[in-house]
Amino acid sequence: MRVQPVTRFENSRERALELFAEQGFGQVSLRKLANHMGVSTGTLYTHVAGKEELLFEALEEHYEQLLILVGRCARSGLTIQPTQRLSRMVGVAYRQCPSRFLLACRERHCLRPGHLTRIDSLRRRVADGLTMSLVGNKADGLAGEVLLNLIEHLPVWLAGEGLPADEQTSLIETLLQGCLQGLRHQPQQ
Repeated sequence: MRVQPVTRFENSRERALELFAEQGFGQVSLRKLANHMGVSTGTLYTHVAGKEELLFEALEEHYEQLLILVGRCARSGLTIQPTQRLSRMVGVAYRQCPSRFLLACRERHCLRPGHLTRIDSLRRRVADGLTMSLVGNKADGLAGEVLLNLIEHLPVWLAGEGLPADEQTSLIETLLQGCLQGLRHQPQQ
């Protein structure tokens, strides 16, 4: 099987997301975005319909990746606990693409209604997967939402603290575990 070469646009797409995360989606003009990516505005338009589509695609990939992570953490027969697996995987995912976590936290509201509906649907699937794999049937859908919000925000919050990656992962694990214990002991309504 022949692998397609990575285009200049694909190479610079992460840089575009970093610019959105750094300056805010609404503050980045299309011209500034193209310039930052090292492509012309015309080239940018040959790949995406606009900057909102670029944000949408990044967030869609982000939540699809979280779905995969949740599925992996739920697998039985592995030697470490699901919370530990999830914490480690979230830490790795954050280190690979920190701008996607930041954009998911701060810029999701900038999407058009159709795109926002798709992202909200993916978020619901991630939250439901978290509920089933980590909390179990004792909790309602709110438990998954709480966990998803923690997973989305914890790496962003901790990044500014200057902690080494292994300490960040350990702290994420501790906080998720504490949250899970609290959710598991909530009385049924």
